[in-house]
Amino acid sequence: MLWIISVITYKWGKKVREASPIETFKISEIISTSSFAMLSLILGFTYSMAVSRFELRRKLVVDEANAISTTYLRGKIIHVDAAKYKQLYKHYLDLRIESYDSYDNPERMKEIKRATGLIQKEIFLDLEDITLKNRGALESAYIYALTGMFDSEFERSIALDINLPTTIYIIIIMIAIVTIGMLNFDRGYSQKESHWAMTLFIVVFAVVVCFIHDLDHPHTGAVRISQAALLQLRDSWVFQ
Repeated sequence: MLWIISVITYKWGKKVREASPIETFKISEIISTSSFAMLSLILGFTYSMAVSRFELRRKLVVDEANAISTTYLRGKIIHVDAAKYKQLYKHYLDLRIESYDSYDNPERMKEIKRATGLIQKEIFLDLEDITLKNRGALESAYIYALTGMFDSEFERSIALDINLPTTIYIIIIMIAIVTIGMLNFDRGYSQKESHWAMTLFIVVFAVVVCFIHDLDHPHTGAVRISQAALLQLRDSWVFQ
């Protein structure tokens, strides 16, 4: 799209020059520089937002792994049926790992969320039975850890669902259109035939915007968040 706009504005500038040889339509370099500065500013701002969101999502993976591990170990002390308890948490952990890898599959994601909710409900009902009999320090510590585990699951799910507003990308593209349009009109009006610099700029700009978008969608793009913390927990001594 930007390349088509650059060609159109370049030819438009040449036609205007042919119709009016006197340089009355030449765009000031100050305007072009200001447009470039504005484009660079909003690109840097958007990149910073995407990186901060990426780091937050990566941190939430570690936080959730720690929350599951803490909850499981505390609950293991007060549960009588250790085999059933262990199987329940292993299934929950597998669902949390799969939820990230299946994010681009809406049907599977619905099944995973439903199964996750059922396990959470079962764990909570089991906790109710335990607290009816005993409400000591161990039970209180388990309750605190369990609510933290549920909160971690919710926070991580919300963090993946919320992305940068589409309006930001629209504004970036609009500023790029104006900037490239003015520069190519000026180039056409000045009879500059070399196009390699503008082509390189368009390519670099497209790559940067695509990278920012990819960074903001780590569950579907090339830049993905590692699930190493959850995978290591599944293979650790905790669940052996």
